[in-house]
Amino acid sequence: LVLTGEQGSAKTTAARVLKKLVDPTAGADSAEPKEVRDLMVQTRGRHVLAFDNLSGMPGWFSDALCRLSTGGGFST
Repeated sequence: LVLTGEQGSAKTTAARVLKKLVDPTAGADSAEPKEVRDLMVQTRGRHVLAFDNLSGMPGWFSDALCRLSTGGGFST
């Protein structure tokens, strides 16, 4: 789900409400991770990932989200 709109149109509020309805974790909105490892740590135990104020998505981030959605793993 991508929420778009003018500044002040309640995009962040809508995302927070949707997250609270679906996800039992109490975590706040996440900033864009800087690397795959950070993304994997953020996803631990969550049902919904909410990233606020993304102006673009690097290729590695898109690929990592695709791997998450298809059950791909990550190990170090």
